[in-house]
Amino acid sequence: ASDASCYDSWIDFNTQVPVFSQCCYSYSPVSTTVCEQEVQLLATGDDSDYNINIPPVPVNETAVNVALSIDYFALTNIDIFEGTTEVFLGIFMRWKDERLAWDPKEHGGCAFTNYKASTDPELTNIWVPSLDLRNRFDSLQNLPAAEGTVLFDGTVIWRRFGGVKGICLFDGLERFPYDELACPFYFENSQTFTLYNFDFPEEVLRFTELEAGERKYQEFTVVPEHTRTNKRDQRLDIVFCFKRSSNFYVNKLIVPTILFTILTFGSFLLDQRVGERLGFGVSTLLVIVAQSILTIDLLPVTKERLWVNVLTQGSQYFAIAVVLQSLLVAYLYYTLVEPSDVDNNSNKSESLGDETSGNEEEHVTLVNGCAENFDNENENMEGRNSFWSKVKNIHWTAESIKMMDRLCFFLFTISYFIFIVVMYAIRDTFGDYNPLLSCKGA
Repeated sequence: ASDASCYDSWIDFNTQVPVFSQCCYSYSPVSTTVCEQEVQLLATGDDSDYNINIPPVPVNETAVNVALSIDYFALTNIDIFEGTTEVFLGIFMRWKDERLAWDPKEHGGCAFTNYKASTDPELTNIWVPSLDLRNRFDSLQNLPAAEGTVLFDGTVIWRRFGGVKGICLFDGLERFPYDELACPFYFENSQTFTLYNFDFPEEVLRFTELEAGERKYQEFTVVPEHTRTNKRDQRLDIVFCFKRSSNFYVNKLIVPTILFTILTFGSFLLDQRVGERLGFGVSTLLVIVAQSILTIDLLPVTKERLWVNVLTQGSQYFAIAVVLQSLLVAYLYYTLVEPSDVDNNSNKSESLGDETSGNEEEHVTLVNGCAENFDNENENMEGRNSFWSKVKNIHWTAESIKMMDRLCFFLFTISYFIFIVVMYAIRDTFGDYNPLLSCKGA
């Protein structure tokens, strides 16, 4: 191959390096080790004037253009209580430092070499861009060390892999457990006075095949179609969207709550003479409360209203209403229902004689007199208790109470069904959200 075709093949570095290396090394007069040592001593040795703190700004320009792209591999961890997200990324940067360039023909034919590269001045041999997270929990300086590859024309390629942990606001948490959490990552130059700009390719964020298979045994998975980027000269904003696996919470929390609430409506089907009616309603209510206590560790702690909390609290209110209705029925049945109406099939007592009848009439007169005195004493309270007075004045019978139970059964069942339908209808729009950060703004 000619020298021109050999030394021009570095342009597509990712695919041409193997061919390029074989081509150029095929006629290299010295070993690659000797060649690279000679090149590095020439550029960064003790006799050189290379300074790792000075950006390689080209002649007649004001800044260094740094190409930046990011590969997303996997979600490492989301901590709702800590408010952090850690993702495993590959950070790819490329820039040109003419101080590191050399002529391959004059130095044994080697076309590229590797230098120690780090944002720590004590660990690097070349200048590197100071890229970091604005909302960082851990600095990018903590990423594993990686060498930078320098081509003969001064082009530097530096690629690092590791976990990146940032602090997140977690927009969308109100819709738990059907939420898509949005977590922004702000990549920017950490130096106050910058002399370089980021140059982004069209596809600045790439999702690798590792995530394409969707990790099955993980609570959150990334949603690539909702994840978006915002490119700026000195900053790259990436809003990652993560979808929660909601089946676990549905089976452990939502479905049992709905079923137990519907079960409390069975109290309306029990006759008041069944002594366990009130106990049945109270027991199912206690089960719902106990379940919410046992599953409290599954819920995130936040001052905002959660969709699942509205659902469970609404279900508890329905169960409490059922118990209150049972108390009302018990009061009406044993206090206001006439004994003759409690059992229509009871045998009527026969006449007991003149003396007994006289005594009964005298007793009734006495009772009526006492009742009149009691009504006169409470005449001033009728205004305050007018509603309750009307309830007491109704001629309650066992059959009328049964009719009220049937009406409550259908009314509660239909109302709760409507409540569940409405909750699921507003599920995706529940709560406030920031259009700049929310996954719904994608």
